[in-house]
This record gives sequence, structure tokens and C-alpha cells, in this order.
Amino acid sequence: MDKKPKVSVVMACYREPLEYVKTAVDSILNQTYKDFEFLVILNDANNRELYDFLQDLSKRDNRVKLFISNFNLGIASRFIYADLYAKGDYIAIMDADDIAFPDRIEKQVEILEKNIADVVSGWIEEFDDENKDNVVIGIRKVPEKHEDILKFAKRRNPINDPTTMFKRQCLYALKGMSILNHFGLEYMIWVKLMKEGCRFYNIQEPILRFRFNRRTYMRRRGLGIFCEELKVLKFMKDINFLNKEEYYFNLFARFTARVLLSPFIPYIYAILRRR
Repeated sequence: MDKKPKVSVVMACYREPLEYVKTAVDSILNQTYKDFEFLVILNDANNRELYDFLQDLSKRDNRVKLFISNFNLGIASRFIYADLYAKGDYIAIMDADDIAFPDRIEKQVEILEKNIADVVSGWIEEFDDENKDNVVIGIRKVPEKHEDILKFAKRRNPINDPTTMFKRQCLYALKGMSILNHFGLEYMIWVKLMKEGCRFYNIQEPILRFRFNRRTYMRRRGLGIFCEELKVLKFMKDINFLNKEEYYFNLFARFTARVLLSPFIPYIYAILRRR
């Protein structure tokens, strides 16, 4: 019988450039921590380029388990497949176009093993992939301790999603929750876990490199994005994470940022990254 791994890393792919996926995969397979399995979900069965690469990879490295979906389940696929197939005590999230620092998993396992928290994230180093030198353009810092993370979550996502690792039992706290919403889904999940009593911790240094460019800006602006955020805010109000005043304050702030100030979003993000 195969030995059960301590960690299950879960990554979903769709139509990311092959070069990005290769870099992301290498950053996981070359971690200093070795006791893990790597679940990779391809959400586009017709993407022959990614399919051929991942199929070959799964044959060469027995840590890699490939799953093919005929539907694009997006972010939700990571939680669905983790619940169904992950064997590890800890579940680590990875994005297919980011780059994990070599000791990312090692540092997160250390926190979870000490029982400091149930969910651990960390800072991210944002870089501009449109610049050939991949220049660092900022570091997204998030609060360290649970109490401060909880307060921060009232206004913004307090977790850098692609750096997250959590104890397997956290999945049980999500039972009955619809996870088919795409934009803002992870924010909803972290808030739900907070309401269920899970404790959070953020490592106070970058543990992942995150691609940030003009396309990122464009995805985070406009009325459509505001409408998606409205679903997130309503969810937070419905589970009593936000009171009435907090809900309407967030509603006004998000509408202002996403719609009224959308031409200035690049400058707003530049300011927020420095905080």
C-alpha cells in the first residue's frame, strides 16, 4: 500500500500558457518539503497542449495525479477534487500561473504542525510578466494573527488565495455551502471557515510570486465585477459575518472602486500594495 502523503497540493488549469503552467509545476515539484502529492485538474478537455504535457508529467512523476474535466469548474474544482481525492492531512492551493517559493510548503506545514492555526497563508510578491526581467512591482501584505485577520476580512479578503494551506477537516465545515460562484469564491470560503471557528495565520514574508499585469487590472473593474462582489457581500451578511451597517458601507465602497473609479484602479492597487 502506498504511504499516505502529509500534504495534497491542488492546482487547476484551464487555458493558461504552457510556459506558465510548466513554471508553476516546477515550483511545486522542487519544494524543499517532499512528503506531498500533486493533484492537477485540467478544466478544458480539448486543450491538447496542456493535456499532453500534464499526461506525460503524471507518467514520469508518481506524485502527480491528473484529472480531466469536461466542464470549466474554475476555482471550485480545487475544493471539489480535494474533497473527493486528496489523501493528505493538509490541503495546499496553487494557481497554474504563479510561482511558489522553494520553502513555501515547508514553512506552512511547520505552522500547522504546531497547531497555531487551521488555515495558513502568506504574503505574495507581485511581478510584472509583461516586463522581460519580471520586475517586482509590489508585495501584498496581509495581517499575521487571527484577530487582526478577522477584522481585516470585514473590508477585504485577508488571505492571499494561491498561498493557502489548510487542515483537511476544514473541508467538512464547507458541507452544504454552494461553491459554484467564481469571482470571490475563495473570499466566501475563508469567511465561512472563520464563522465555523477555524483559526487563521498569515506568514509575514512572501512565499509565492504572483503574476500581475494589465490583464489583472482589467479583470477587476466594471459593473460586472461589482455585481459578482454583491453576491459575496450578500453571502457575508446572510451568515451574519457583516452587520447591516458593515454591509452597506462595503456596498458603497465596492461600487465606488469598481465602477466610479474604475479608470484609476491601477493607481488604487499601487497604493494598497504599499500598505
